[in-house]
Amino acid sequence: MTAHPSGPQFFGTVDFAVTANGLDWYEFEDGFQYYEQPIVTDIYPKQGPASGIGIINFYGSGFRSDFGLAKLGCKIGKSEGQAFFVNKN
Repeated sequence: MTAHPSGPQFFGTVDFAVTANGLDWYEFEDGFQYYEQPIVTDIYPKQGPASGIGIINFYGSGFRSDFGLAKLGCKIGKSEGQAFFVNKN
């Protein structure tokens, strides 16, 4: 990740574009978002069935739901699950 010119304490959205040839730019409509990474301190359950549907709870700090570009989810192997924000912990 590239540091923001305002320093490591900056969190928010900035304009963002990329180029492969130095001439043609692709601008990301929603920009780029800097946000502090959440810290996971525990996961429950620690194990489960090899197939089927289950619920996995993540505990920690710094979880947020106010960044539009962040997509909540969980991926185990090739299986992707839907996530729901409960609170910052």
